Amino acid sequence: YNIAAKMGIKYVYVGNIHLPQAQTTYCPSCRHPVLTRDWHQLSHWHIGQGGFCTYCHHPIDGYFSQKPEDWGKSRRPYSITPYIRQKNQQKIQQQHVNNAQLKNIKAKNAIAPKISLPPHYKKIKIIQSRDLKT
Repeated sequence: YNIAAKMGIKYVYVGNIHLPQAQTTYCPSCRHPVLTRDWHQLSHWHIGQGGFCTYCHHPIDGYFSQKPEDWGKSRRPYSITPYIRQKNQQKIQQQHVNNAQLKNIKAKNAIAPKISLPPHYKKIKIIQSRDLKT
């Protein structure tokens, strides 16, 4: 948290730990807390309609509801399986495209141009060592 804030990142907060001061989002102008979290529960909401700090009216980046929602302290399960399946399907499709392109390249390279030999090459007789007179 401290490193990111010192580097100039405006809206730093840490999740999945119980440390309320690091889970709080502060206004970059007046440094008042605009969102205070305790795990997954919002305890303070100081963002006005239209996305501004209710203390100093500085604009706060993001998309916000009219009022805070009540998620409570419970975590909600979220399945990433559909996302993973979609990504894997995209990889498989890309692999099929790559394989098809590779086959086309191989097919084009397999067709060797016909080479016509000059007439004097046809007259060369292959001589075997046993035909040589010593």
